[in-house]
Amino acid sequence: MADITYIATPYSNPDPAVRDGRWHLANLGCAYVIKRDKKIVYGPITMSDPIDRIMAGKSNTLGSDYWVAFDQSFMSVCNNLIVFKIPGWDKSNGVATEIKHFTDAGAKVEYLEPSTVFASLSKDELRAIPDNAWKALPESIVKKYKPKATGPAPKPEIVYIATPSAGSNSDLSKGRSFLANLTAAHIVKTRNDVVYAPVAMATPIVKMAAAADEKKYEKKVDEAYMASCSSIVVLKVPGWEKNSGVAREIKHFEDTGRPVEYMEPADLIASLSREELKSIPEGAWKALPEDIIKTFKPEAEAAKAPASAKPARHLKNKL
Repeated sequence: MADITYIATPYSNPDPAVRDGRWHLANLGCAYVIKRDKKIVYGPITMSDPIDRIMAGKSNTLGSDYWVAFDQSFMSVCNNLIVFKIPGWDKSNGVATEIKHFTDAGAKVEYLEPSTVFASLSKDELRAIPDNAWKALPESIVKKYKPKATGPAPKPEIVYIATPSAGSNSDLSKGRSFLANLTAAHIVKTRNDVVYAPVAMATPIVKMAAAADEKKYEKKVDEAYMASCSSIVVLKVPGWEKNSGVAREIKHFEDTGRPVEYMEPADLIASLSREELKSIPEGAWKALPEDIIKTFKPEAEAAKAPASAKPARHLKNKL
């Protein structure tokens, strides 16, 4: 006789979800015994459930009486029994019949606790177990081993940086774009936040794309990003309080109850090193208040001309 282990689990139940859960658990029990004992196993529920679903329909079952002849045939060729003690095993007529068969034959009968099987599973294996199987287990097993639902990934915190654009004034536009980038860099360095600055990021793209109605398209882009951002920082460069775009952006965040923060240009510029101040282009300085320029703009270093050689004096010999 071949050395085959018969795995008994309860199955019959009027609820198809319960039957589905028990089928998954029967598979787990068989897999555990195969890995543990390195032997051939036979699980009647593992084999018969997929066939039963096809023959009777997903929501129906042929019933245990239909499968008795199949089970008895396989029991006759197996030489020991393992009862997987999932809920309902002690009330199952089928499991009781299987235990009696092997006991009467003087064969070994082992009882396998669900906790033993679940303790052997990896996190990935536990995550792969469907809900119907968890529902067919004791509450103690579920609480101890079922992975907590992680849910969707949290939305990143994105800071929207508002600065006035400069319309058709290309020099001022470049200067304000630089200041928007400077603000973004400051927030990234000091807070490690994700940032979005429309004047620096979206405006150049819109202009390059030569949209038929640039203002209308920019508004559409800005509204899409505002909906995704968690707060706004307004850089108070000259013109910010009269800019309709900045006013619209502030109103959007106030109306939706999200934080609005105001940043003084002096605080931004004061945080820069001497080398960083030197790197600010002339257009950006022109977009700042005069007092900031006087306080922070490095003086242009006078060009140092190389020392010129003095002409040699030729002395005339007096006769």
